[in-house]
Amino acid sequence: MIFSCNDETIPEDYILNIKEISYDSCYIPKSAVSDTNEILHIKFLEDGYYLIEHINGIFNCCPGGININAAFINGKLIYQECENTPLCNCICPMNVYSKIGPIKHSKYSFEINHCGEKLAELNINFSDSLDLSYVINKP
Repeated sequence: MIFSCNDETIPEDYILNIKEISYDSCYIPKSAVSDTNEILHIKFLEDGYYLIEHINGIFNCCPGGININAAFINGKLIYQECENTPLCNCICPMNVYSKIGPIKHSKYSFEINHCGEKLAELNINFSDSLDLSYVINKP
């Protein structure tokens, strides 16, 4: 382990376990105002595992499946979602769910990205009480 000046532990590079990946089919939001916010929700489950929900994420209408990877790289927790084989010439909102871990309780920089394109980066204190919802600002 490497320690910074403020004694926060910077984790070594390693790949996290991904469990129970699922996603909803494309849907058309009922309201153009409230139902279209893209939201990241992270909640502690147990044994160092966390539920990650990406609500209203924009994906190919026919994704051919969705791959999720999560790893600590250079001290940052990077969570990436990407379509397996985009089959259609359209996009739509979907909800994507997974469980990742184990993650040691500490404060980390967390990045969510779509096929390498950063959607958001925030500092998160991963703990037993974590239940965070974050609105992803669209450009």
